[in-house]
Amino acid sequence: MRGMCFVGAVVLGLASSAQAHWQYTKWGMTPEEVVASSNGGAHLDPAAKPQDDGGINAVRGSYSAGGKTFDLSFMFRTGRLTGVTLWEKGNQSGCNDLKATLVGTYGSSTAEDATRTVRSFDWRDTAQQNYIRLVDTGLMICAISYSELPNAAKSGL
Repeated sequence: MRGMCFVGAVVLGLASSAQAHWQYTKWGMTPEEVVASSNGGAHLDPAAKPQDDGGINAVRGSYSAGGKTFDLSFMFRTGRLTGVTLWEKGNQSGCNDLKATLVGTYGSSTAEDATRTVRSFDWRDTAQQNYIRLVDTGLMICAISYSELPNAAKSGL
């Protein structure tokens, strides 16, 4: 039960931030703005290299809730914040507690995918305009990623 309360605090903390943002960040911030707004919780990653998709995890940090600490990675494209990923290592439940809390907060996932070792679950939080993905690696590592929901008015065709 204590674990579920912790997970609920994390998910609700992530979901209750200002619309279309994560905690102290706003989508579209520069790496320097993210670091400045973190009050010491994030730093520029001098070893960051662009990924194949053009994104770069230029800022790293940590986030604490319920007595646990998550590793953070902030994704940028064209110098602007497009995503935040929280990593929880050593989750003995195989992410089931986190998934149950996400289902309780957002309802059934809108998409699910599974391979032999990785399961993923997606939600669309239209109230906050966030896309949420939970990834369970099966290796006691859980990741929650947040990004801005695509806006049909902003994109092609």
